[in-house]
Parts: sequence; C-alpha cells; structure tokens
Amino acid sequence: MITTAVVGSRDEAVALAPVIRGLRSEAHRVRVLARESHTGTVPQLLETLEALAPGDLEVWRELDEPGGWGQASSTATTAVDIIGADLAITPPDVVLVHGHGSAAFAGALGGFYAGVPVANVGAGLTSAPGNPAVPEQANRQLMSRLTSWHFAATSAARVALLHDGVPPDTVEVVGSTTVDNLGWTLERGLGASAFGAPRRPGERRRLLVVMHQNQLREGALAAVAHSVGLLATGHDLEVVMPLPSHRGIRQAVVDELIGCPGVRLPERLSYPDLAATLADCDLVMTDSAGVQEAAPGLGRPTLVLRATTDRPEAVWAGCAEVVGTRRAEVEAAASRLLTDRAHFRRMSIPAYPFGDGHAAERVVAHLLDHV
Repeated sequence: MITTAVVGSRDEAVALAPVIRGLRSEAHRVRVLARESHTGTVPQLLETLEALAPGDLEVWRELDEPGGWGQASSTATTAVDIIGADLAITPPDVVLVHGHGSAAFAGALGGFYAGVPVANVGAGLTSAPGNPAVPEQANRQLMSRLTSWHFAATSAARVALLHDGVPPDTVEVVGSTTVDNLGWTLERGLGASAFGAPRRPGERRRLLVVMHQNQLREGALAAVAHSVGLLATGHDLEVVMPLPSHRGIRQAVVDELIGCPGVRLPERLSYPDLAATLADCDLVMTDSAGVQEAAPGLGRPTLVLRATTDRPEAVWAGCAEVVGTRRAEVEAAASRLLTDRAHFRRMSIPAYPFGDGHAAERVVAHLLDHV
C-alpha cells in the first residue's frame, strides 16, 4: 500500500506523524507532501518525529502572511496544484489528511479528483465552533463529501460529522493522534523545558501561557499579558509565555511583560520543547486546541483563553475552564486555582477525554483492512 500524506502545518505534522510511523512499521510506503514556509518548520518537525523516509518528501513553498481567507485561498490553490501533479506521477492507494485546514481540504480535493480514497484523521474538529467566517467551518462541510473515511477524535466530533450528513458507517471514533504523539515525544525526551533547570521542592509554581490564534485582537492579547504580569508578581510564579508568531500582535506582549520578574518570553517553542514545558508546568492558560488536547492526560489544569472552546470534552471532564480574555475573568479563575487547593486538586486529576494514546494504531488497522 502506498499512502500520500498531506501536511500543511505544525499541528498537522504532530497529528499525522504517529499514523505515518505506524504505516511504515507495517512495511507500507508513505510519501509526504509538506508545506514549507520561510521558517521551514514542517519538514524539520516531521524528521524529528521520525515521519520521513529518504526520497519520500515533496515540498511546496509559500510566503507566511496573516491568517484568514486570503492565506487560506493561497494555501489551498498552491496545494491543489502540487497535489494534483504528484498524484498523477505516483498514484497512491489512499490520501491521508488531518482536520479541516486549507492544506487538508486541498489534499481531499486532489484525492477526490484523482479517484483516490481520502482518510481524514481528526475529522469533525474545527478551530472556531459556530463561526461561519472561519475557513475551517466551510472546509469541514465540503470535505465531508470528499472523504471516504472519517477518523474522529471524540464522540462530539462524530456528532458534528453526522450533522453535516456524513454516512455513519464511514465515521470511526479513534481518539486523538495528538495525544499519541505527546506520549511518544515525552518518552524519548526529545525536548527541553523552557523553564530551565528542574524545579526543587519548595520553589515557585510554574505557569505556561500559549496563545496561537492569529485572529486575536491586539487589545485582547494585551489584556491577557497584563493579567499574566499581575499573577506572576501577586502569586510569585515562574511564567513562560512564548511570543506569538504574528508580527502585528507580539509587541503587545513585550510591552506588557518585558522585565516582569519571573516571566520568560521565548520565541515560539519547537514542538518537542513545548511538550517538555507543558509537562514541567503546574497550570496552563491557552487558546491552542492542541494544548487543550494534551494537558488533561498530564493533569495540568487549563484555563481556555477563548469565548468558546472547540475542545469542550476537557471542560466536561473537569480539566479545563473557559475564561475568555477579559482581565477580570482571567485573573479570578487563575487566582482561584492558585489559592483554592481543593479546586486545584480536582482539576489536576489526569483524564483522557481525547483518547488513550492508541488512536494511530486504530487508524492504521482500519486502513490495512479497507485499502
């Protein structure tokens, strides 16, 4: 069996790497079509995660621009051209994509045009539930008509797919492959914590703040950063807050937190370093879907810096709380976690709402049985 995996972002690389490794362990060839920006993040990450084989990588390049429909259109158009040409040269038995980003949509469309079945890992999840202006919402509905097998991380994702009219017999709940990869990465000690040296007993508690959403307003980010500074000084915390990659909003973080005692502002962490830092913190504040998936299994209480969450399972499991970005709500929720020991213990109980770490095995088994 030959599989073509389309990988357009870091999150997609993290999610698809366990499936690629699993297929290769069964002696199946996996060709990878990866998007490369000026940072070169995706191909390098795939190599770190042992998801590349010699001669099986094809790269398409494009400029990094602000998010939204413009970038989505550019990514999809470029990817469709690359994928169409590649499928014509080396026809695979299946096209593998993750989620509903523009590259995943292009991969599904290319596979559909080529008459190749498409498998979507992480189907049914989107980055902005209820917001039709976000490209992923349209992509999810369009991809539901192009995809042969939908591998959902949770029952809620399955319900979303069925609501879109996806035939029930094409949907399988397998868990999140992101959870698989977190365990794989930590077991191998691939990353280094941004907090630095291991903490000794009695040292300050550690807060990790991860904000990735390019749609976030500068004012909201400045409000969160201000709250982080107050929490760091008021509760004597060590804080790591990687600077957002978006050039237009990162200065808001620097202006609020530069020179604040106990606060580190590194550049965006590599995936292995982010995994190690997450495992090394006491609690996390984030708008990142991937972090919301990873934190529950590590027992890290999570405050979600969004008005709504696309990962409600963590909230239902008692591991996360949606607090938005307003200063009063953020500071109140964080202060309660830092002062109410019983509340902190309840939210620190490890839970597995996104799977047991064996999702990729289920995906691989299904593909081997059906392709």
